[in-house]
Amino acid sequence: MRAQCPSPGGAPAGRGGYPSPGVAPEGRLSNTSGASWPPFPSPGGVPAGRGGYPSPGGVPARRGGYPSPGVASEGRGACVASAPERSTAVILVAYNNDDDTLACLDALAALRRLPCRICLVDNSGQATPMFSAWQRLWETKGLPLPVRTDAAGSAPFLYLPLPENRGFAAGVNAAVSLLCQRDGPAWFWLLNPDTLPDPQALEALLDVAVSDPGIGVVGSTLILPTEPPKLQAAGGAAFNPFLGTSSHLLAGYALESAMQYDANAVNRRIKYIVGASMLVRTEVFQRAGSLNESYFLYGEDTEWCLRIRRAGYRLAWAKQSLVPHKEGGSSGAHRLKRPAYVDYLMLRNRLLLLRRHYPAALPLAALSYIVVALKRVLRGQTRRIPLVWQALCDGLRGKAGKPDLALLAQYA
Repeated sequence: MRAQCPSPGGAPAGRGGYPSPGVAPEGRLSNTSGASWPPFPSPGGVPAGRGGYPSPGGVPARRGGYPSPGVASEGRGACVASAPERSTAVILVAYNNDDDTLACLDALAALRRLPCRICLVDNSGQATPMFSAWQRLWETKGLPLPVRTDAAGSAPFLYLPLPENRGFAAGVNAAVSLLCQRDGPAWFWLLNPDTLPDPQALEALLDVAVSDPGIGVVGSTLILPTEPPKLQAAGGAAFNPFLGTSSHLLAGYALESAMQYDANAVNRRIKYIVGASMLVRTEVFQRAGSLNESYFLYGEDTEWCLRIRRAGYRLAWAKQSLVPHKEGGSSGAHRLKRPAYVDYLMLRNRLLLLRRHYPAALPLAALSYIVVALKRVLRGQTRRIPLVWQALCDGLRGKAGKPDLALLAQYA
């Protein structure tokens, strides 16, 4: 029976981030897939696939078109929804990172089993060459061309441009609402546009997801672009309810070492799934609610998973779902090089989360910001001290939403 989708309260908005320092959205797009990542070894005797990652059964034959949903089709590129319980829609929310997004779409086209729907949400709020570039890429793959949502909301591949950037959660909610106007999928795969999923990444997620009806969200093995390859996270992260801080599981571990860990043992430690790649059961939106749009950016995946777990669902790691991730491709959120607005949002949203779910922890968490300020001094970021204070005050007062970019720029 096909899942019934929620209608997450009208939501034209987006993510991908805030203005990204560096690359402008205009100009010729280049497919950087394969050029930005070092070769990866094949861990633990698993046959190598695209880019050296594990891939089941080698590379299947060239696709011969896109099958109708529900119709089994053999070979690479067949719709993953040959069984209704595995029907999947992918949601990408991009912001001024067109090259990364195009490379991600190229990787999606190489999936061993294609999802039945892909919705690209463009949060840039202005005309970009992304849509035409995606059409050209799909034409070379022999796939149905993507359409703008004002043309046909029922097409398999949709481009949803939004008038302004209201954050990642709003972009996801807008896409979910659109994709559920007709029969909705059983699963939504929320994927960052600065990722390059391996060809078997989606199948590996679904294998874990359908194995247990109590699983609500499944995360991938997120891999950093290092040599040798190291993990960003084994699906998810631990969470400290006293301070509002989190730590990605197996972060920094070599890929080969991480693949030796027992997934069930890791699952017991997961408190939230990292939002760069999360496969979400559609009914979760009904029982736990939609993503919280007031965070704008950062922390919304943590807060959402707290609600999902309280609704009775479990979280799981799909070890074989390998997803390289640039980490901060649209927002520049690299550790020690974070833009001022990213620093502010991470600090403010930590307190917003505690304010809603663990209010008794706020006094201790507020005191911990003394340590946060000292760390900024040690990093040579003394100009960030007022920013830490502003984030502390706003978080304690419950001031949410999109921050004032011009105001935060003075702390850069």
